Amino acid sequence: MADINTCTFTGRLGSDVELKQTQTGKSVARFRLAVNGYGRDETSWLDFEAWGKNAETINQYRHKGDTVGLTAHAVVDTWEKDGVNHNRVKFVVDTLPLNASSCKHQGNQAQAAQAQNNYAAVGDPWGEPAF
Repeated sequence: MADINTCTFTGRLGSDVELKQTQTGKSVARFRLAVNGYGRDETSWLDFEAWGKNAETINQYRHKGDTVGLTAHAVVDTWEKDGVNHNRVKFVVDTLPLNASSCKHQGNQAQAAQAQNNYAAVGDPWGEPAF
């Protein structure tokens, strides 16, 4: 029997999507979702990454406070910084079903400016290694 690594989430964006370009020109978006748990006061903040067209689409159509539904798979990042080993679980977006007509935002003025950024040139606020 094969293992399954697929998760489905619906949550709200905690901030605008951070869209960057890798050194090879591939789009990557990072964002956090607030996902409610089963308890009334239970909220989890989860880290996500989207690549390629999914990255460009979520950046264009979803902004802080918007609801996002998606499927993703879990990945464990491991890195060393200042002699200390770190690891964390993040989710990589597999599918991003959007109904763009229901979105209150149409376009993103900052998208062109963000596309000029490159991970090698910009510090990573999450303290992770560059791509």
